[in-house]
Amino acid sequence: MRSAISLADYVAFYVDCAVTFICYALSFCLAVHIICGARAKNKELRNKPGPNTNARTLTHIFNRFNVLLILMGVSIATCCLFEAFCVDGSPLPNATPQYWLPVVFSLSSFEACYTTYAWSRSAPILKQRHRYLYATMYMLSIVNPVFFLIQFVIACLLVAGKLPIVYFRVWGPIVLLSLFLFDAILVLAFTQHLQENSCTSSNDGNVSTVEYNTQVGLDRTKLSIVARHGIWSCVSLASCLVLDFLSQLVPTMGPYLNLLNSFALVFASLSVGILFVMKLRLDSCRIKRNSRCSGSLVRPINSV
Repeated sequence: MRSAISLADYVAFYVDCAVTFICYALSFCLAVHIICGARAKNKELRNKPGPNTNARTLTHIFNRFNVLLILMGVSIATCCLFEAFCVDGSPLPNATPQYWLPVVFSLSSFEACYTTYAWSRSAPILKQRHRYLYATMYMLSIVNPVFFLIQFVIACLLVAGKLPIVYFRVWGPIVLLSLFLFDAILVLAFTQHLQENSCTSSNDGNVSTVEYNTQVGLDRTKLSIVARHGIWSCVSLASCLVLDFLSQLVPTMGPYLNLLNSFALVFASLSVGILFVMKLRLDSCRIKRNSRCSGSLVRPINSV
């Protein structure tokens, strides 16, 4: 443990504070967007026959995509908030376990939410053309959250003095490699999906009206949005994993440990931000399609 706080530590502190504010703000904006969308959905459902409109609206608000996305933003923000207090440069600040354990818990929560969210979004693409990858990703989506939970349990036992630090230093890279493998498979599947659809699908916003108004056209457009944003999100998270890997396994990085961890969280927050944008574009795609369909239904009536 270093006795003095360096300039790199001060920079890391301010970077953590900035990421904390941005991620909390993005999570709040996303929650507002979801609530506003739910109000519009509630008005739409009131005009349709069906059981309990309010229950269906709540289901729309608290679907797994919305919940996981907000949890990812809150987890990264909370991780940065507590890491800002760990500026002594040690990989295990024993003097401040009340700060370090929330960092590990928040990071493990983010990794578990990210894995579940990425699997849920990519499953239709994998199942459509990559059944061999589908089975592999299904297993990773189950195994990875267990890895992340074990990581937090090891950290708790470490702070309690029940385990030596070597266990955490060995388990950390295992978690990083499993998450890196998960991202690599996603990038491969997304890239192949875009290549295979390049001749039949145009860009997200340039789909023809006839195709856009069909369910097949809408699904194809949505999958293209997921694939494009998924690639960038995976690349951002992979950058985070590389920095985290360096901070754990390269001893000479000691003086810059906090700075590496902070910029790793910057890339993780960028990954979440890309997923936020993907959510907005998917909603916009659905709204445009609904408005065009309603317009196509209205025009023949007005022309009579």
